[in-house]
Amino acid sequence: MFKQSNFDPGLGTRLKGANNRVLGEDGNFNVIRSGAGFNMRDGFQHLVNMSWPKFLLYVFLAFGLINALFAEFYVLGGIEGLQGATPGTWLHEFKQAFFFSVQTSATVGYGHMAPVQDWSNFLASVETLIGLMGFSVITGLLYGRFSRPRSSVIFSNNAIITPFKEFKAFQFKIVNRRSETLMDVEVRLTLTYLEKVNGEYLRRYNTMPLELSSVVFMPLTWTLVHYINPDSPLYGLDEAILKERQVEVIIQLKAFDETYNQTIYSRYSYPVSQWLWNVKFVQSFTSMENGQTVVYIDKIHDYEPLPQPEPEAEAVLI
Repeated sequence: MFKQSNFDPGLGTRLKGANNRVLGEDGNFNVIRSGAGFNMRDGFQHLVNMSWPKFLLYVFLAFGLINALFAEFYVLGGIEGLQGATPGTWLHEFKQAFFFSVQTSATVGYGHMAPVQDWSNFLASVETLIGLMGFSVITGLLYGRFSRPRSSVIFSNNAIITPFKEFKAFQFKIVNRRSETLMDVEVRLTLTYLEKVNGEYLRRYNTMPLELSSVVFMPLTWTLVHYINPDSPLYGLDEAILKERQVEVIIQLKAFDETYNQTIYSRYSYPVSQWLWNVKFVQSFTSMENGQTVVYIDKIHDYEPLPQPEPEAEAVLI
């Protein structure tokens, strides 16, 4: 059975259901915050933290919708308010007003069209102000996204259970995808599993000591090893029990990035569904004749099965 522990890393113990992975595949906690209300700073932080495709999509959508809105105002006020625009169908007038709006908000001003009436000049003035403020916000967001230090540590797709010394070991691999060297790298492992008490599921936690939990430099790949000896919380547990208890290993990494001169953090987790038994990792770096070492980032996930022992030959009576 699991070794009992009152240790709680701050994730709570009580659950409403049994199926509840702690960390998602992106390394973020599976927690949804509700009832906090809206705050502009929270929106800014959300835009800084979201993925690049989603961020660019939001920027293009906002830019298009704002210009479409002002284009409709120009059309409703009368296209004659824009010098150089020609009357016609609604679509014809809207296209002219839309591209004039783009030029105004971006302060390009090609000169082909210009506001000539009071209302159109007022709209152009408001749009110019909104455009300047909008581009300032986007510039701040871009700076925040580029300047914020992010971990580029890659974790192997699977953790493995493999023979080690007299018993077995829980292992996984990490590598820094970028060329800069991470220094003072520290890794901490936490085991979490479910326990049913009086019909209620409780989440339990145990620490998992590593054979080597810190390194000064990490220019190569690093295989992290937890020795499953009698002192390990995994000792004596088979695959069926691990899956029944929905075991998950949470990894927290801390390192110093010499490029940004800042400490970075990274999180990942291996639910038991991502564990493999009786395999070993393939070496993902090699030395060249000129003395350099080549690290194959894409091979960090590779593994191979362990050779199976030969069956003993049956004795033959003669």
